[in-house]
Amino acid sequence: MNVMIVAADHEPGFPPHTRQLPKPLFPILDQTLLEIALATARKAAPGVVVVYARKGGDIITRFLASRGVEERVEVAGNMAEAARWLGGGDFAAINTDAITEVDWAALETAHHGRDARSTYMLRYNADPRRYVALCMDGECRITRVGDTPGAGYDEEQELLMLASVAIHSSEVLEAPEEEWLAPRLTDDAPLFGWRSELDWAGAASANDYLGAVMGRLADHPMEEGLSARLKHVFIRPPVYVSRTAIVRAGAIIGPYAAISDGASLGACAWVTNSVIMPRSTIRSGSAVNGEIL
Repeated sequence: MNVMIVAADHEPGFPPHTRQLPKPLFPILDQTLLEIALATARKAAPGVVVVYARKGGDIITRFLASRGVEERVEVAGNMAEAARWLGGGDFAAINTDAITEVDWAALETAHHGRDARSTYMLRYNADPRRYVALCMDGECRITRVGDTPGAGYDEEQELLMLASVAIHSSEVLEAPEEEWLAPRLTDDAPLFGWRSELDWAGAASANDYLGAVMGRLADHPMEEGLSARLKHVFIRPPVYVSRTAIVRAGAIIGPYAAISDGASLGACAWVTNSVIMPRSTIRSGSAVNGEIL
């Protein structure tokens, strides 16, 4: 089964300068959202992985080359091009707007067992005001999407949400992408869901992205010898500091700070609860708290 990675665009709320960097290349410590999605895709043992990027395709292509990504990863700027690479047969779709674990064997079994056109991975929706609510019946048919109920909907059904992964049959590629990248209820093609509670972290909004990085920091072991590498810098774990970042004496890093590739922190700057993006500069004496800069 081939895999398509949908390279998500920016949502409102991100600082303007981050739009110079395609959203899939946003760092999650020492990886990007795209690299994490690629690692997830490879677990499905695909023949080819297609990165579908409506914007920033050239930048993504250069990034993949710089990281030495092996063959059988293609970048497509439109859906017709993506369809040519995907070929016939079922394919999986992963959205870079989230970080998730996937039980590929179970998801494929669920999809093939129902002869479904599309099977979406779903999870419990703890906050339907933030995430579109979906419901499904006992046969795993999706019965509600947002405020739109469909056949078989029951108000007692559990509220679920998309988990950024799906398996589609090749016939969906003949329809406009907005009709299947996100589920829409129709009479002629029932949609199915598969419930998962594996690890998941959203990254669509600025707050979600910041939360995803902070969550990774909590579980990420601090680099051995970091204090020795950054002399005269105050380290308050958990922190991540790229080896290509420049940090001046007297700076305070942490708690909960991620300093990305090529970033620069001036003398006596203090960064906490924040992500400093690639090649960003924080001036001497600045205090940064709860920001993506």
